[in-house]
Amino acid sequence: MPDPLTGEADASAPSRRTTLAVATGHALSLALLQGPTLCAFHHEPMARGHAEALIPVLRTLLAGQPRPAEIRVETGPGSFTGLRVGIAAARALALAWNCPVHGVTSMQLVAAAAKARGHQGPLLVLLAAPRGQLWVQPLDDCDALAPPVALDPAQARARMLAWKGAATGSGLTLLGLPALEQEPDARFAGMVAPPRLGPPLPLYIRPQPDRQAA
Repeated sequence: MPDPLTGEADASAPSRRTTLAVATGHALSLALLQGPTLCAFHHEPMARGHAEALIPVLRTLLAGQPRPAEIRVETGPGSFTGLRVGIAAARALALAWNCPVHGVTSMQLVAAAAKARGHQGPLLVLLAAPRGQLWVQPLDDCDALAPPVALDPAQARARMLAWKGAATGSGLTLLGLPALEQEPDARFAGMVAPPRLGPPLPLYIRPQPDRQAA
């Protein structure tokens, strides 16, 4: 039976080692992984238009490749629309392919990229958020040390200055500081250990109250 996405007749035989990673909360980032090996990859900065772009890019990415045996999808925090598009597509494909789908947070993807370049130990991840805010979360080996929060730039800078370890992410750039990692990147989804994955459900962070009004 032809694959519902690629239309290829032999795509019904899955590879037990192949993972499709989908990250649409900050960019359009897709990767096909076999263990640590990157088989195919697409990363494109994209603020909107994920719904129209995702399926054509997925079709190209998967052409001639074995059907994935697992899907990992970015759950946030990130673009409300982008996350919902990616998660809906991942869940639909998992149903069609009869394979599991797991959630990986945006912060975990950034921490995994830092881990891939050799970083060890706790890491504070800061990501640019809407309305000039930043999403901030501490992690250790892609494991959350505290829940993510949405902070204004002054609060985020204070949190970073109080942090004793390394920091990275697009939020640092927003604060005028250099960062080795920026947007969540699907290529690093395989570096998150299975026990640290979650359900394929969107993660939304409520802004912190305005303390200046107190």
